[in-house]
Amino acid sequence: MSSLTRAPAIVLLALAVASVLLLGCQAGAGTSTATRTPSATPAPATVTVPALDATYQSAVYGYSIDYPEYFSVRPATRRLDGAETPWIDSAGVDQLSAAATIVIGSGDLAAGMDMEGWIGNAITPVCGQPASADPVAIGGEPGRLLMFTSCNGYFHLWATTVHGPAGYHIVWVSEPGSEAESRAIFSAILASFKFGQMPLPAPS
Repeated sequence: MSSLTRAPAIVLLALAVASVLLLGCQAGAGTSTATRTPSATPAPATVTVPALDATYQSAVYGYSIDYPEYFSVRPATRRLDGAETPWIDSAGVDQLSAAATIVIGSGDLAAGMDMEGWIGNAITPVCGQPASADPVAIGGEPGRLLMFTSCNGYFHLWATTVHGPAGYHIVWVSEPGSEAESRAIFSAILASFKFGQMPLPAPS
């Protein structure tokens, strides 16, 4: 497990390096023609998803989502303005942070815009074309899970959907190098997402 699940990654890294060095030594050692038993291909490390033992209810956006209790939470104080970028430091995003950061926000769609238009207007200009784009259900709505191996120097999993008149962003941001673990944890958190009633604007 890595720091994403609050455990050191150095042990797994050391084991992986040791395995590579060991295989290299076996391949080049001596000139004997004696039969060697082939080394078994190591199984991929199992990703342990931490317990999602806390629930966040957004006062601005109305949704709820489960997350590990060791994440800190910083609530949004306003909605995103249309296709405004959901930057980590924006007042328009709810932020859940530990070794990785999750930002969640929503903005109104332009007239006639569908999810593809939302992606093209709100996401592609920020990170370019994704390395992968997979269908995913978000709160019962069809959505898309986009993976960017390096967007502004960070690994991003960007889940997006359209719900009613709004487009939604649920974005995982972490350092490169923990992609499989990031995806497993983020997928579990994303599966807990539920839409709620969007609060009415305060009277002016």
